[in-house]
Amino acid sequence: MSVLSVYPENSPELPNKVLGHLEDILATLPGSVRLEQSPGQRLARGASADEVLAACAGHLPSGARVLAAEQLAAWAEAQQFAVQQQLYVAAGEGVVWVRHDGYHYALACGRGDKVSLAPGTVHWLEADEPREWVVLWAGAPL
Repeated sequence: MSVLSVYPENSPELPNKVLGHLEDILATLPGSVRLEQSPGQRLARGASADEVLAACAGHLPSGARVLAAEQLAAWAEAQQFAVQQQLYVAAGEGVVWVRHDGYHYALACGRGDKVSLAPGTVHWLEADEPREWVVLWAGAPL
């Protein structure tokens, strides 16, 4: 289940919105962010990158890669790319952060969530347990 929290940039300690219904989340996300949900595939603990890609085929374009825990750490800093980014959560939970128009949007994602970010969208990722959050990624090179 996804949850969206919206924080004013000048007051980041307390969200002014916390939404848990998909319809409300979709209506509140900036236009540069799209969320899709599917049931997702159950993965064996410690599945290899090839096993993850095989189980999740069809959720992202060909050429998608599994982000390793070390790569997720590099995405903890705000960044933006000139091409569309797509993230698919294969296992675990984490947060996709987006900065837009004076607000920070914290989209908590879990298995089966696909987030598409338009070119130029400022974003970063956060996971309490990076080794447990399995994310497939397609877009700009790492």
